[in-house]
Amino acid sequence: MFSRRTAWTRQPTPLAQLRADLQADGQSVCDLTDTNPTQQGFAYAPDVIATCFPPCPHYSPEPLGLETARHAIHRYLQTHGGQLTPDQLWIGASTSELYAHLMHLLGDPGDCWLVPEPGYPLLDMIADTAGLSLQTYPLPLATDGYISMDALDSVRAQAPRCRAIVVVHPHNPTGHLLAPDQLEHLTTYCAAHELALVIDEVFLDYPLDRDPPLPTAARPWPCLTFTLSGLSKVALLPQAKLAWTAVTGPAQWVEEALERAALLADTYLNTATTIQTGAAQALAHAPAMQEQVRRRCRRNLSIAQQVFAETEITVRPPPGGWACLLRLPALQDDDAWAFTLLKHQQVLTQPGHLFGLDRLARGPHLVLSLLVHSDIFLLGCERLLAHVQQKE
Repeated sequence: MFSRRTAWTRQPTPLAQLRADLQADGQSVCDLTDTNPTQQGFAYAPDVIATCFPPCPHYSPEPLGLETARHAIHRYLQTHGGQLTPDQLWIGASTSELYAHLMHLLGDPGDCWLVPEPGYPLLDMIADTAGLSLQTYPLPLATDGYISMDALDSVRAQAPRCRAIVVVHPHNPTGHLLAPDQLEHLTTYCAAHELALVIDEVFLDYPLDRDPPLPTAARPWPCLTFTLSGLSKVALLPQAKLAWTAVTGPAQWVEEALERAALLADTYLNTATTIQTGAAQALAHAPAMQEQVRRRCRRNLSIAQQVFAETEITVRPPPGGWACLLRLPALQDDDAWAFTLLKHQQVLTQPGHLFGLDRLARGPHLVLSLLVHSDIFLLGCERLLAHVQQKE
């Protein structure tokens, strides 16, 4: 009766079960994984939700998004050097939804997309529902080039039904940034092989090793390019379900993509009118919120570097994003480190294998969120260090 595509395991991992058991026993858990900005003490403008998203009594749907919302997003992209028109924007409820729509737009069942590893496991489930397969290309942690074109080409050669390549910039969880010359090489490569390029820019406003803004990929390229982002990260409003993709590239491909996208989006019409009418005000609030996040992430990264200095724990400073990688001593694997840390120190972390780090990195890795309250982050780092030193 049920589809094989949704036959995902529903059993909690040992780490998730342990967390549930600790909380059931009333024990406090120091959570270093939380990336929900609404729970991290940031100062939102008073009544920002009511101000930005008042009730909207009228309904006049536009499949690719309201014109006013597309103009507001266009203005935001221009602050990052975007070169496109508002008509080249496609609005959805979330980047996850837009990924799903793009997989239907850019592939038939059995076709393949290339995605980075390490990477975020959400794409696996979305690809399952679309009937696509994913092949990973490596992002070596210790190199400056972000993407090895030779490695990418080797993977593509083994995937004859490849239709698109995904790039995340800044990358999650490594924070790597895509250099401008690499983006040019990548778009030329995609054009030569008739591939679409999907660029996820949700963390674009959060460089940590330089001042903003970072340039957006929403510009003319020789290949069909889809550049994704949304209010969840840009304006720290995950509850305001609004995301977008900019469609750029050769004019005839952009036109065909947008016409197909309009029919596809018209089938669902998921994005609420109220949310779209408030997009301009939400984006107006965004710069002040982003600065708070950058300060928090840089402060927590500094805390990690100070706590773990001259220890057996290596901090991998991210150039951007909200995550920090720690390499731990190879006394046990990352799952065991995360489990014993939670069990003995009540500190919750993410084991690196959830992102594919175990297949690329030397030594076990843990992934920490740089978004959490700095006092909690410091406490968690100190407990983590004490735990490692007890094991040595």
